[in-house]
Amino acid sequence: MVQAFDINGAANATYFHYFKRKPHTCTIDRLSSSDLDGKADVWCLSPPCQPVTRGGTGKDTADHRSDSFMHLLDLLPTLATPPSFFLLENVK
Repeated sequence: MVQAFDINGAANATYFHYFKRKPHTCTIDRLSSSDLDGKADVWCLSPPCQPVTRGGTGKDTADHRSDSFMHLLDLLPTLATPPSFFLLENVK
């Protein structure tokens, strides 16, 4: 594990309880390509589901909760050493 990112206090407390490390609390949409380039070969993501699920807003990328995920997608082609694997989890 190179770094975890989350802004939710409860999620961060749980993460610390199990891994004894604090997640980085900056928002992902503030990261630059130099923050990410070559840092990890596998990215595991679980972006907010509300913009894209049937029970959510249905606004897709117009929902601001998609911003962090879209930012990462925009950064991928700018990386000299992108991750080999991009694992994405979301609900139905």
